[in-house]
Amino acid sequence: MWPYLVCFGLTGLIVYYNEKENQKEDRNPWISALFVILIPAILAGLRDYSIGTDTTNVIKSATNLAGNINSFKSFILFTQNNALFERFDVGYSAFVFILAKIFHNPQITMFIISLLTGLFVYLSLYKMRNECSILMGELVFLFTQYNASYNMIRQSLAMAMGVSALSIVLNEDERRYLKAIIIIVIAMLLHSSAFLSFIPIILYAFYNDHRRTSLFKDATFILVLVIVMTSITSIVSFLIEHGILNERYSHYFTEGQISANFSALGVLIYFLPFIFFACGIPLMQTNKKFFIAISIVEIACFTLTNISFYLYRVASYLMFVRILSLSQHDMYTVPPRSKTKIPLQWGLWVGVFLSLIIYFAYFIGYCNLHETYPFIFMQ
Repeated sequence: MWPYLVCFGLTGLIVYYNEKENQKEDRNPWISALFVILIPAILAGLRDYSIGTDTTNVIKSATNLAGNINSFKSFILFTQNNALFERFDVGYSAFVFILAKIFHNPQITMFIISLLTGLFVYLSLYKMRNECSILMGELVFLFTQYNASYNMIRQSLAMAMGVSALSIVLNEDERRYLKAIIIIVIAMLLHSSAFLSFIPIILYAFYNDHRRTSLFKDATFILVLVIVMTSITSIVSFLIEHGILNERYSHYFTEGQISANFSALGVLIYFLPFIFFACGIPLMQTNKKFFIAISIVEIACFTLTNISFYLYRVASYLMFVRILSLSQHDMYTVPPRSKTKIPLQWGLWVGVFLSLIIYFAYFIGYCNLHETYPFIFMQ
């Protein structure tokens, strides 16, 4: 456990310094930002191949195979006809092939993928630095998503790219939707499930601060969205049967089992941050309706994972958005003239932070979710 705690603690201190530097107009925060991204990536690159259930196949075997094949076309043909690699998307295959030819080392591949994941997370928070606490956002990532990235290697990078696309939309950049679509399409080349990153963007289009809707319309839209998602397995099966979708996509919707593994305590711990988020809603000034909507959809998808493993994938993508929703400045900033001895904002910060520690201790330490505990260094 100590490697994770040292990594998280050191990264947290540097993020705190980085956030303070970001608040000063005459300072350049990029050196500290580099260390924020580098430290978790270095630890990821130093891990043994047994850490993370997909590490051996997705990293080690693929890198070694790519190193022994000269032609990219031959590599693609082999991976598409080999049960061990048949689910690789062409973008990821190309990525691994290039890294294998340059570095010839699976550990460097692990380091670079983790580095890119951390980069997209940081860029998302930096993009939203006026609305989000970079420190809290990084803590949410480290305690809830970092270990998952050891296992869901391709998907975690795709999810980080998805939240980066969302930050562009939330920041209301020029041509923001076009930029977001381009990023998500690239992410889909690495992992096909990245199309799920469109869900938060669709929600924002309906629940942004510029759009006025009634409570009835808001509730109806969420209900319809949840019904569509719970029915998606049947829809995809229909499309596959009629040749509209390739059969290789079916495993994203039909395989796996997750809900039976979570006890009532586990479900409570999973939802614990939402309690503090709900208490902080009255303090939020921007994107309040959007973050409420996406939290409701995440809760619904996670609760209904017994219907389809696909809904757990949806919940995973929506959970990544917590990096932005749980880091809203308004929840933790005490007004200058506040006379309260113990402001609500302090309680929310402590409560969210403790909920992250409890999540990490239970799911990573006790349940060994993603099989990343105990940490073992590469021999």
